[in-house]
Amino acid sequence: MILKSFGYHIILWLGVPVGVICYLFALKYFPKDRTATGKSIDWIGALLLAGFIAFFFFGIDLAKKQGFFGPTAGPLFIVSIVALVAFILYERRQEEPVLDLSVVSNKHMAIYLVSLLLVYTISGFNGYLMPFYLRNTLGIEPQIAGLMTVMIAITITIVSPFAGKLSDKYGAKNMILIGCGLMAISQLTYYFYGVEGNIPGLIATFIFTGIGSGVFQTPNNAMILSSVPRDKIGMASGVSGLIRNLSLTAGSLVASQILFAAMSHIEGTKVDTYLPDKPELFVQGMHVVYFVSFLFCALAFILVFIDRKISTGEEGGKKHE
Repeated sequence: MILKSFGYHIILWLGVPVGVICYLFALKYFPKDRTATGKSIDWIGALLLAGFIAFFFFGIDLAKKQGFFGPTAGPLFIVSIVALVAFILYERRQEEPVLDLSVVSNKHMAIYLVSLLLVYTISGFNGYLMPFYLRNTLGIEPQIAGLMTVMIAITITIVSPFAGKLSDKYGAKNMILIGCGLMAISQLTYYFYGVEGNIPGLIATFIFTGIGSGVFQTPNNAMILSSVPRDKIGMASGVSGLIRNLSLTAGSLVASQILFAAMSHIEGTKVDTYLPDKPELFVQGMHVVYFVSFLFCALAFILVFIDRKISTGEEGGKKHE
């Protein structure tokens, strides 16, 4: 609705008043920072991490047209890998690293971080595909399309508090497994939507997706923070935030790669854009992307299930000692 009434520039400007309000709210209501002062900032580590992220995502974006071994995309991937290796080697030697690798090396936390990455990547898939499908394939007006897709976010907001309460009662890992299962089912339902569309069905699918995501997020965040010592909670929270933001961005880029690779394979020629005269080609590619998202959900489910089994075994071993 905002785009149609004011243009896309207003979206960027909306962040300014929101940011100012949040800053003033934080000054007034957040407790004063009592953390240790005098610590140095790991500028070199921050630059290496930023370099890896920038080169990697630029490479993925260019690979859509050039391929992963293209004249520009290929070197960007190589530079990103070099930056990542340099970052890991450098951080291991720092007393105050920008990213404490000991936190990530915790096997339990690593599982829930990977699950977080997979689920948020799926969110990026949906954010990339649905505008094409709703606007270009089904011809739905921007206002209606926006209201439909926002149902996912609204449902997550409603479900998350209840998911937290239920995780306290039935166990966070059980709730994460339920969330992954619901997400997996929701991704399969997208496979049944074609060129004709089904508006009520799509809305129901969006709500179902939101329920699965909401059930997953709260207990998964709790497991990430509970997997580290108390003095590492801030670092763990920062790492999970980094994973969320990277996954959402990567999701859009990965979805575009899978989509156009599938469309090119089906068409028998290079396709790197939506073809208005062949909406069925886009729908076929979309189905491939959502099948991959189903596999991501299934993988997250398997990882959490394995961790639950391991944790149960460890707890049983301690009781017999």
